[in-house]
Amino acid sequence: MTPWEALATATRAVADHSSRNGWIPDDFGTVAPGNRADLVLLEANPLEDLAAVGRIAGVFLAGRYLDAAEISTALDAIAARHAGDPPGAAAPR
Repeated sequence: MTPWEALATATRAVADHSSRNGWIPDDFGTVAPGNRADLVLLEANPLEDLAAVGRIAGVFLAGRYLDAAEISTALDAIAARHAGDPPGAAAPR
C-alpha cells in the first residue's frame, strides 16, 4: 500500500463507509467547501514518510486551532482521569 492509499483508507474511506451507514454526517473525511473543517496539521509530508502522521503540529477542531502543547495537556488530563481504570475498560460516554 502506498502512503497515499494508507492515508485515504484511514480518512476518506472510513468517512465514506461511516456516512453511508448513518454513523456520521456526510461532511466528514474530505476537505471541500461546505464540509466541517477538522484538520490535522503535520510537521512533515506523510506522502514522503508515513511516520509523519505521528508528528502532529496542531489541529483545527470545530473551527478552533489547538497547538501541540494544548493537545498534550488535554491528553495528559484524559490519561490522569483514567489512570486507575483496568486495562481495556471502556471510557464513559
